[in-house]
Amino acid sequence: MKKKTLSKPLKTIYVFSSSTENQVPDESNVVLVNMAVFEKDGAVFLHEPSAQLKTLINGWQKDGKCVLVSLGGEAEPIQDWHHFYGKEFSEAFEAFTKNLSTLQNEYGFDGFDLDVEGQSVLTMDDAKKFAEFGTRLRNKFPDAIIALTVPADNALTPGAYWADFIGGMSAPHNLGWNVMTVIAHDKAEFDRIYDFVQIMAYDSPSDKRGDHTQGSAVWLAHVYRDFSQTCTYEFNKRIPQSGADDYNNYPGISTSKLVLGVTADTANQGYATPSEIGQVQTELETLTKPESLKLGGGMIWRADSDKRNQDHAVSTALYALLK
Repeated sequence: MKKKTLSKPLKTIYVFSSSTENQVPDESNVVLVNMAVFEKDGAVFLHEPSAQLKTLINGWQKDGKCVLVSLGGEAEPIQDWHHFYGKEFSEAFEAFTKNLSTLQNEYGFDGFDLDVEGQSVLTMDDAKKFAEFGTRLRNKFPDAIIALTVPADNALTPGAYWADFIGGMSAPHNLGWNVMTVIAHDKAEFDRIYDFVQIMAYDSPSDKRGDHTQGSAVWLAHVYRDFSQTCTYEFNKRIPQSGADDYNNYPGISTSKLVLGVTADTANQGYATPSEIGQVQTELETLTKPESLKLGGGMIWRADSDKRNQDHAVSTALYALLK
């Protein structure tokens, strides 16, 4: 299988595996099928796939879109990536990758979206093992498109000593660290593993940036800036480290592979109106002067909500920012 070339800028959108009709806007160039469920023994299966799904996937690909299957998130059973960490779980990892390959071949997926939402990376050791898991997965699937999707409230806010969830609320929060400094620490390897990174910039009610709440253009601009820019933090000042273990240094993620995710569902926490979304690029340029960062990609959760919301008003507003 030859690795598919991603169209840029990235315009991604989620659909349910139970979808029976095409609700994906023409402008989208990546479709993420939500979702495949995995179990601790390595079993992998699609959640309630429709009889039309294979036909839909084939149609999207004929239109030039890349189609990925999304794994992880907040599904039942709990989707803990740690089932496949380290040598002690090598048998489960082998079963997982074998079953994932079977699923990929059956449906023709171009690759995978790894969704991390609150499980599996609750300690620094977990974060190191997740980084290693990414390397092992890429080695198994050298020609697959692999995306990493993470919540906004794990982002690295300049001046912060510790941040929520990824490196925050669970131990060792008192030591101060952030998982993105660990996962992305080896920038060359991180870039080899992940073709793009999506930020779920919604469902983060406690998260504030620049004294603005989620759903505002300013907040969205802060989130995107925090993930993209290099920065040296003082997360580890109580546990001085250096060299390969100096996780104070966050290398940043290139905007060409960094995707800002918004929700099209008005009932979701952090819903940003199309008019607010339309101001994000202006706010981002103002926030990052003199560099004036450009938004490199946009993600919509999800196609059915986007269709119902003024006939794709949210995706229209977000994709219009991507030149």
